[in-house]
Amino acid sequence: MKKLWILMIVLYAAGFLSGLVLESHYSTQRIINERNHAEISCVREKMFIELRDMESHSGNSLKAIKTNSPGVFNISMMELERDLSRLSTQLSEAAIYIYPGRRPTDEAITNLTDTSSCMEFIETSRKAVIKGEANISVVEGGITLIQNFAVEWLNNGTYPSHEFLQANRELQEQCRLLLPEIKGRE
Repeated sequence: MKKLWILMIVLYAAGFLSGLVLESHYSTQRIINERNHAEISCVREKMFIELRDMESHSGNSLKAIKTNSPGVFNISMMELERDLSRLSTQLSEAAIYIYPGRRPTDEAITNLTDTSSCMEFIETSRKAVIKGEANISVVEGGITLIQNFAVEWLNNGTYPSHEFLQANRELQEQCRLLLPEIKGRE
């Protein structure tokens, strides 16, 4: 009878301990999930700020073209380029959560998070306008594309998301296609 009691105590203790281990695992997973949710919220907030800045700086650039204010145009375009650089950083951070297990340096991910084509468009446009060598309608068209992207995602988009990354890739392609058309009078 004594052996039976010892066996029951051992089995009870083993069951209790396995329950603690299971509970500990679920608690750890919950903490990881909550941390990921907090980090994604932080990325979302940073993206919101960059999109707002892009909307503002692109609008300022367009107004500066219409009012023939080269100083304002120059500064607004430099700010817009900086906004896109920071957006690229946020897109790379978002990709970590959207595509778990994939590296941000993976070529497929880089194609979605890169903003260099629009940055190059902005820099080339800025220099061409200041030198008086720009096709203004192309410059305005490109800036408007960037502004529309920002406004659309601020008002109707869910970010970070695969769709947002895909939309960025499409915007970059449009900027890349406009690059050769920047220089030259209308």
